[in-house]
Formats: sequence, C-alpha cells, structure tokens
Amino acid sequence: AYLMVDGVRDETSGKTLAASEWKATWTNLDEITMAGRFIIYSVQEDPVPAGYEVSYSGGPYNHTITNTKKATLELKKIWVGTPGSVYLNIGTTEYGTEIASQLTTDTILTTGPKPVAPGTYYFSENIGPITDLSEYISTFNCTVTPAGANVNAVMPSIIMPDNIVLEAGESAVCTYTNTQRDKIVVEN
Repeated sequence: AYLMVDGVRDETSGKTLAASEWKATWTNLDEITMAGRFIIYSVQEDPVPAGYEVSYSGGPYNHTITNTKKATLELKKIWVGTPGSVYLNIGTTEYGTEIASQLTTDTILTTGPKPVAPGTYYFSENIGPITDLSEYISTFNCTVTPAGANVNAVMPSIIMPDNIVLEAGESAVCTYTNTQRDKIVVEN
C-alpha cells in the first residue's frame, strides 16, 4: 500500500503487508503545506493482487482498502445433431454483450473463462449467420463452484435471457445445449 499526498503517490511510503498483517499506519504527517493549504491524504493498493478487484473507502484519517476476489464465468455451446452457428453472449444487462460475445464455429464452442466482479450476469444466444434456431430445442444449465450462487435458468430459453448471481471467488460454467428437432420428410 502507498500513501497518496494530494493525489500524488509518495514513492517513499510503500508498505508491504504480510498475509497476517491487515493494517498499515503512517505517522507524523504534515497537515498543512508551507503555503497554508490543508494536505489531503489517501491510500493506493499497488500492485492489486492477481484475481482481485480493489475498492477504497473511509477518510480523511482512516482509509480502508478492500480486495474482493473476482468470480469467473464461461459460456459453452453443445450441438446435438447438425451443428449451427450462434453468438454466445455474457452481459451485465439482459441480452448484453459487455463481458463477451463469441460467434461459435465447428472448433470454437466457448467464450473462454472471463474474470468478473461479484454480481448478476446475463446469458443469451443470438442467431449466427446461417442458423435457424427454430430447428433446435435449446436448454441452459450452469455448474457453480463453490456452491451457493443463485441460479435462475428458464428452459427452454431462446427469448428470455438466463442469469446468474455470483459471489466473490465463485466460478460458473454455463452451457446452452441445442438439440436438433426431428424432421419428417414426405415424398410422393
């Protein structure tokens, strides 16, 4: 953690905290500049630990740095029958693509894992260039590790987006499975 003096990082103030330490104190700080202006102090986490998101609160004399472990999301596609092509979307809003939008192909069937802050995320699939989704029955499911997330999946889901609420550190792998409908061909 570094001390920030009037918004500028004081390079001499860095404190490395061991895993067992959760508090740093800076003492004997000037309160007023030579020109008579009050000095504003804050803190900065640097570097932010990998896989975490940092937030700051408090002040003017007590500052809190909070590191929140990110969650991860991945959206996969399974085709049963003739494979098609769709856009797999993960967003922070219904039908959104803020986190990912991936066109599936014969070899690309996932958005890949995406690190995200804890919160609510929405999943949807949109028709690709040559796919008629009315020829498929679509189902959606998620596996969350560790358990405890609130999963809301409406099946089948082509019109309504599916969503999930993830807590800090949870991982979710969600899958749309599109099963091709049987066809009856009548010939004369």
